[in-house]
Amino acid sequence: MSCARCFSGAIHEGETTGTESTLHGFDVYVATAPSEPPKGIIVLIPDAFGWRFFNMRLLADYYASKTGSTVYIPEFQNGNHMPVQLMHSFDKVVKPGSLWENIKKIIYIPKVIYYFVPYTIKNRYSVVRPRVDSFFKDLRAGTPDLPIGVIGYCWGGRYTILATHKGKDGSPAPVDVAYTAHPSASSIPADIQAITRPISFALGSIDPVLSSKQREVMKTTLEQGPKKKVDIDYEVVVYEGANHGFAARSDFRDAKEKEQADQAGEQGINWLLKGFESWRQP
Repeated sequence: MSCARCFSGAIHEGETTGTESTLHGFDVYVATAPSEPPKGIIVLIPDAFGWRFFNMRLLADYYASKTGSTVYIPEFQNGNHMPVQLMHSFDKVVKPGSLWENIKKIIYIPKVIYYFVPYTIKNRYSVVRPRVDSFFKDLRAGTPDLPIGVIGYCWGGRYTILATHKGKDGSPAPVDVAYTAHPSASSIPADIQAITRPISFALGSIDPVLSSKQREVMKTTLEQGPKKKVDIDYEVVVYEGANHGFAARSDFRDAKEKEQADQAGEQGINWLLKGFESWRQP
């Protein structure tokens, strides 16, 4: 499921330090580790705004710096991203207002539909999943001596979860540790039942994409263990009052929103470093 909040939020300020390149047949943004050799490789799967979205690149730089890893943002959407300029229209749609302000929202709806429908069709699961699987397969084969972590926000959240599953042929999951913030379009409990790698979730308590009931099903499923009988380490952190997108597109002018976004970032860093350390243990 997706909602208007998947496409609303704020664009952050700062300077990116990474570069664009190609890897395993995909365009990628590369945030290099501050020193060599890197502690690991991290693949950041972005939200609906894609691999060039400024917020995502700032996050990639942040994770590279804080974890001592090389971070890649692959272009899995093949150029079919939601335009960043559309955030304003979606903000108008989701923002509470007076009766007259709600009536005025009608003028934004055609524009939203115009972009949303083709975006959804061109980024459907059957199209994107083979791209993601291909990239991770080649990355794993080409990086046998480093742990691989994956981070996913919103749209990228489901593919982060799926990266922790075994292959159709029973092969091990291509990643070693995963972290996702407010994932969307996940199939619960099916996607959770097949997890085979340590995973951390950062969720908002008022996220309309992942209801409180779904969160409880997720927690119960993780507590009971995946259906493949694989014991995994996991954590589910729910941020009180946080909405969908809070870890990636919060308005930093709001002190509470910024605090929770920072906390979610620290959660991801700590989890990835923990996973990398576990990978190195005999």
